[in-house]
Amino acid sequence: MQRRPTFYCFRDLSGENQCGGLIEMGAALASGRQLFLVSENWWSVEHHARVRKFKSLEHAVTAIKAMQTGEGARRLAVVSSTRNPG
Repeated sequence: MQRRPTFYCFRDLSGENQCGGLIEMGAALASGRQLFLVSENWWSVEHHARVRKFKSLEHAVTAIKAMQTGEGARRLAVVSSTRNPG
């Protein structure tokens, strides 16, 4: 079974046209994914509930790794509690 990505990382580079990326960004949000927006510019979508905005790619990657670590710990706790109910 193929796993669906749980997030989308969109990087806005100065001087680049973002038309295709905007379509992907909208599709990611419409499908319920978390969006990590890397940009120093203002975006109207940055206030959306599933959007986290960062000024650098390094900060976004740090947040993504933390999210994945937390999700792994949550899964382990759920599996552990179902095998050993209190």
